[in-house]
Amino acid sequence: ADGPRDMWGWRDRVVRAYNENMPFDRFSILQLAGDLVPDAHVEDRMLAGFNRNNGTTDEGGAIAEEYRVEYVVDRVKTTSTVWLGLSMECGQCHDHKYDPISQEDYYRFYAFFNVSSDGGMQTRNGNAQPILEIPDAEKQARLPEIQQQLDDVEKRLADRRTAANMPFLEWVTARETEIAAKPEASTPTGMSLHFALDEGAGAEVTNLAQPDHKGKIEGQPEWVDGRLNKALKLNGSTYVDLGDVGRFERTDSVSYGGWIKLPKNGSGALLARMDDANSYRGYDCLISGGKIAPHIIHKWPENAIKVQTKKALEADKWHHVMVTYDGSSKAAGVTIYVDGEVWQWDVQQDSLSDTVITEKTLLIGSRHPSSRLTGEVDDVRFYPRLLSEAEVKQLAGADPILPILQLAAADRSDTQRETLFDYYLNNVDAEYQMLSKEQNGLRQQQIELVKPLTTVMIMSDMAKPRDTFMLSRGRYDAPTDHKVAAGTPAILPPMSEGMPSNRLGLAQWLFDDEHPLTARVAVNRYWQMLFGRGLVNTPDDFGSQGDFPTHPELLDWLAVDFRESGWNIKRMLKNIVMSHTYRQSSRVTPELWQRDPENRLLARGARFRLQGEFIRDQALAVSGLLNDRMGGPGVKPYQPPGLWAEVGLGGNPKFVQDHGEALYRRSLYTYWKRSAPPPNMQIFDAPTREKCQVKRARTNTPLQALVLLNDVQFVEAARRLAARIMQE
Repeated sequence: ADGPRDMWGWRDRVVRAYNENMPFDRFSILQLAGDLVPDAHVEDRMLAGFNRNNGTTDEGGAIAEEYRVEYVVDRVKTTSTVWLGLSMECGQCHDHKYDPISQEDYYRFYAFFNVSSDGGMQTRNGNAQPILEIPDAEKQARLPEIQQQLDDVEKRLADRRTAANMPFLEWVTARETEIAAKPEASTPTGMSLHFALDEGAGAEVTNLAQPDHKGKIEGQPEWVDGRLNKALKLNGSTYVDLGDVGRFERTDSVSYGGWIKLPKNGSGALLARMDDANSYRGYDCLISGGKIAPHIIHKWPENAIKVQTKKALEADKWHHVMVTYDGSSKAAGVTIYVDGEVWQWDVQQDSLSDTVITEKTLLIGSRHPSSRLTGEVDDVRFYPRLLSEAEVKQLAGADPILPILQLAAADRSDTQRETLFDYYLNNVDAEYQMLSKEQNGLRQQQIELVKPLTTVMIMSDMAKPRDTFMLSRGRYDAPTDHKVAAGTPAILPPMSEGMPSNRLGLAQWLFDDEHPLTARVAVNRYWQMLFGRGLVNTPDDFGSQGDFPTHPELLDWLAVDFRESGWNIKRMLKNIVMSHTYRQSSRVTPELWQRDPENRLLARGARFRLQGEFIRDQALAVSGLLNDRMGGPGVKPYQPPGLWAEVGLGGNPKFVQDHGEALYRRSLYTYWKRSAPPPNMQIFDAPTREKCQVKRARTNTPLQALVLLNDVQFVEAARRLAARIMQE
């Protein structure tokens, strides 16, 4: 049930780290605990996505805790394999007589990862929390220019505030003479939806802000006397479909609400544009047990904002409810007004990133399809901007300036005079309004420029760590009473004093000068990359069941040299490829072949087939087709039709082939579906990437020849190579 995700930001950072020759110790610490490194830059923190590359599920019927434990087990196996060269998983179930790693050792190591905050059920609709937003450096380069313009506008706004004092006093004098008539305040400007619900009959309602736009009442409408004129009474099945309106992104500021009268403990959605079936994506103004609980959601519950008022609405009474949101993607950006007053609320979710846009329509009285409202609704409005408190008071019929104007000028407090002045500037002074509009436009540009280029799932520990108990036979539902603390296997050197008991401490421990494994395991894997086999031919098992090193002193020397060089990967690789051993001819005599067919003694140069990804890249390179552009989202080159459909359900994503230069990107950038990997690489033993694998099988089969003869990618490369040979 592993779903689509976007981890190309992490992949690109890994590539940059290797190109920059980042020291292996720092690279590894960031991979394991970049989120815990103090004052780490986003470029470093994103490397903490390494242990979020495991397979996940949100399959119906799956048990969240079972899969959460599976993810932790996978991270234990991956970490111990990559850095320790040890197979620790046997300790998951019980002790073994001759295994130096006990079950308690296993769960002490397990405890480092058991405090991760990611859940067991992880969506198929993109990245699951916790995530890190990756900024677009090119766009952010424009921020200083926008800030300079914004500073200029704000200075002009300040100047205008000073210059507006005289016309403001004239306006106050004029209004004071009109107080006896009590003229109604004008409606706040910028409204995009206004459904007064005054029709009194029929099954359509009119948007007074755009009279050509109509909403359709679904169900049997019932019209009653409302707060202002007429109102619509909803019975729990009736609702109003307003169509494709009221769309906004999480970075936009909006205000929406209306008048509502509910029975005791009334519940339902006053206004909602939300898709229940797609993890509740969208937004609403929900009433739950009389309490107002607006949501703004990408994926519920881990990627969403929800706040709920501390007190409930009084039953059987008209209330004006308005929700405003400032586009900050934070719960603090939500304000709930009831009858013109700000109501206090509790935060229930505050972790919003990614889009909140849904293709479902905007409804009065319902979500799609749940939370039908029982009660009366009147005068529903939507503003694609943030209303001020004064403007909300105005809509609620509590005009903030009328009682102030009724006071004698000498009796007005400083706050009241400031309220009058702000009202004048925002609603009367044309020059100030123009500058304010320019300011809002620049702020919106700032918001657009800081929107993330992509997101990366990263590790992140819980604010309150969970306790770790040994599991009987490794079963998620059978914890014992044996509580353990995070720690390292007893057979290895202990963690030094001062190392924190978390993943950061674990990562630091791996590179302690006394650690016997990390450097050996790393250089052995690089040796394997260059020679086709490691000095230890079981790179995932340096234990008693693994192979003994063919050249133990060479392995030790390489490990010490690697560590003393500052964990310099490029230097270590250069040392190996410049050596006489590597530069030997790969020719072999019959006598040598008989004596050492696997070249364990290194008496000749290495000779082995390229990996599947490299075979494809090599074909593209020699033909001149290879597009060497670096970075960016994964691409979908040629593959036989229908492969994804064979392993997916009807609603799963469909394979859509790319075209143009995307077909010729390096295999590193090929989009990878683990249940249906690219067949022209898998046939050459590319692993599925479902589990960590540090050594590939190397087979030779007739199917490989058939792929080279018939696969579209190779046929195209062969044709281009032939043309190139003829031309050159």
